[in-house]
Amino acid sequence: MSEGVPQDFILQPGETFQYRYVKPIVLQVGNAGGVTLFLNGQATRPMGTNGQVVELNLSPSNWRDYIAAPEAP
Repeated sequence: MSEGVPQDFILQPGETFQYRYVKPIVLQVGNAGGVTLFLNGQATRPMGTNGQVVELNLSPSNWRDYIAAPEAP
């Protein structure tokens, strides 16, 4: 991915995409309820509902804010 240049990715069910970043990025998701996001191998909390468009501002310093709380045993 080119720095500062917006890029679109359309993933089909079951497809995955992996990206390593060291600077803040903006991630816009067009179907928040249909996406499972993992950051550093950890599942995030739900981003939204089916069909909802959301925008996440991710950085190396705030990614933990998006991680889902562990499930109780």
